[in-house]
Amino acid sequence: MKRSILAMIICFTVFYSALCQAKTTVWLGGRMGYFYFREIQYDTTLCKDYGFMPGVDTGVALNKGPWWIRGTFDFNITHGATYKGQTQVGEPVKFNNEHETIWVAEGNIGYSFAADLTWGIIYITPYTGVGYRHWSRGQADSETGNYREVYKWVFIPVGLNVIYDSDVKAWSGGIDLAMLFPISPRVDARLHELVPSMQDIELRPQWRPGFRVQLPLFYSLNSHWGVYIIPQYTYWALEESKIEEQMGWQLYEPASSTHYFCVRAGISYMF
Repeated sequence: MKRSILAMIICFTVFYSALCQAKTTVWLGGRMGYFYFREIQYDTTLCKDYGFMPGVDTGVALNKGPWWIRGTFDFNITHGATYKGQTQVGEPVKFNNEHETIWVAEGNIGYSFAADLTWGIIYITPYTGVGYRHWSRGQADSETGNYREVYKWVFIPVGLNVIYDSDVKAWSGGIDLAMLFPISPRVDARLHELVPSMQDIELRPQWRPGFRVQLPLFYSLNSHWGVYIIPQYTYWALEESKIEEQMGWQLYEPASSTHYFCVRAGISYMF
């Protein structure tokens, strides 16, 4: 135990020392997004959720020599998404008050290659890391048979961040591309919230790679403060899970896809 505590203290001291010597940028902003989710079987859409989803995001980036480290967190919520699908017995249903909450945490590490260009420098940074996505979808409703589902998985991003930093202007911008590889995705069906006598069921859909595209644009107000705007598109997809039975219900997670478009904007501080 004493050795573990000593090791933690040493690691924290090394990290804090690196943080003090690194160029550090922190940011905080809002986001306005639109998502479109659908479940598919045999090329037929079983149901879909869609609508605007606002949120907030924050993060920190450290540059020490060629090394680049980034941590991000975003939170998105709406109580006004549209659900269009069917009840458990196949009757068509549509309503516009679907509850949706999505949060994503991610950490990246990369190695930057710099090249001098006319009026600026271009930084090319391959990176990887680890992230976690948590999505709470729906709410219990006995009239429609709707119940809450929680989608969650760890994922591995493999990306390339390219930024052009102007020498003569106060702006910089570029493109950030990443493939996203989910690890053991799970869907928890919260059936007890709909029918207290039923038990929750964990479904395990098969993963497929997703991807993300970001177009960051930064403007420096002075040596410390700046503003940013970042259009972003993220795509996720899952394959069908195995069937689970409970109280005469056959439950499974169909194949699905999620498209998420958003624009992020906020302020940054560099020290």
